[in-house]
Amino acid sequence: KHLQPIVSKPKIKPTTKKNAKIIKPQSSLSSFFDKKHKQPSNKQNKRKNSFSLYKDDFATFSKSQQTFIKDNLHIIEAIIQQNVFYPQLAVIYNIGGTLAVEIELYPDGSISEIRLLKESGYEILDNGFKQTIEIAYKDFPSPAQTTTIRCYMYFINNSF
Repeated sequence: KHLQPIVSKPKIKPTTKKNAKIIKPQSSLSSFFDKKHKQPSNKQNKRKNSFSLYKDDFATFSKSQQTFIKDNLHIIEAIIQQNVFYPQLAVIYNIGGTLAVEIELYPDGSISEIRLLKESGYEILDNGFKQTIEIAYKDFPSPAQTTTIRCYMYFINNSF
């Protein structure tokens, strides 16, 4: 007869702050790249209020335009973020950034030329943002009259 060795099950302690293990991510190719290509830190990456891009100009808009902006700016931002085109090279080099854009949104749902109010610092991201708008604008709500839309866009690489 073959005897099976008696193996006891290891005792598992509940995780507490004292015995918690910190698991560090494996090194990746991105760790070899220059620090200037890294994602912004949490302090730098706080989302900005797009409404602040209007400054004093908001008072010059009609009541209809003001109402549309107040009611729909967050919807437009969400549509943009859902359709974000993150360029492959930006993924490879772990490049991230924030930009600000301005477009004219027309009652028929079309838009004017995309103007960057604040560039990301990386042409590849700026071009990726323009591609994002060209895809996403079709889902934007339509205003009763032509309205200037200004908002921030965030490129954050979550693939690592």
